[in-house]
Amino acid sequence: MKCSLWLLLGLLISSSALAANEYQVAKRVEASMVVTGSIVVNPDGSVNSYTLDKQDKLPSSVVALIDKTVQSWKFRPIFTDGKPETAKAVMSLRILARKLDDDRFALSVAGASFGKDAPDQSITYVERKPPRYPPSALDSWVSGIVYLDILVSPQGTVDQAAIEQIDLRKVASDDQMKVWRNMLGEAALKAATSWTFHVPQSADFASATNRVVRVPVNFNLVVPGATKPAEYGDWDGYVPGPVQHIAWLPAISSDRSADAVPNNGLAFQDDERFVLLDPPGDG
Repeated sequence: MKCSLWLLLGLLISSSALAANEYQVAKRVEASMVVTGSIVVNPDGSVNSYTLDKQDKLPSSVVALIDKTVQSWKFRPIFTDGKPETAKAVMSLRILARKLDDDRFALSVAGASFGKDAPDQSITYVERKPPRYPPSALDSWVSGIVYLDILVSPQGTVDQAAIEQIDLRKVASDDQMKVWRNMLGEAALKAATSWTFHVPQSADFASATNRVVRVPVNFNLVVPGATKPAEYGDWDGYVPGPVQHIAWLPAISSDRSADAVPNNGLAFQDDERFVLLDPPGDG
């Protein structure tokens, strides 16, 4: 793991000599990956079992960390008709590698999100045209991920859309990075306003106010020196952006990690029944 992380972080910050402000920004550089799977929770809120997608593609240290962390979790019990029940959700985890010193990294589960497991109860895309890459960002070799929250109407159109966080894969001054974040964010929002969705037509779902989906919009470039595009299980290096408060976001969604959403081209909808009593990042 150490060699791949050093190469990744080195590529991110080695494009030029860093000025004083850029040096401070470079110290905020993180490397992480998103791991997906599913989880089953017992009636008392303890973890019954879990699975990880493509476990053979994950570093053994990441698999061991997830096992230790997930086994210790406790959820708020889930009730149906007044009785606690066993329940299942899809699971998405953000695994963070923080640099301790010149030789060591510390791994942690930095965020978790739990989504609806039943396909017939999930919001899906009807049409999703990709955003236009801002020319100025493209010319400057700026890439990153914009994390959007979208409130979907019962008819499948976009009622509201907002940016929760923008991570950039390039180091510059704070002022310059703010400009780049605005570029990518505006492009993502403009594209999102034209998206349409299929909304399940059950009575309970159609009348619900919590029709929020989370969508990572990846503005990706091939990094000079990289041998292949990023794949599942690869580390991603970036400078994390500030998390924005969204007033209309339901409370259960606002407690979830903005960047702990799979970047698989699907809309992610939180399952509000799954509430961790001690969420990652609270300690």
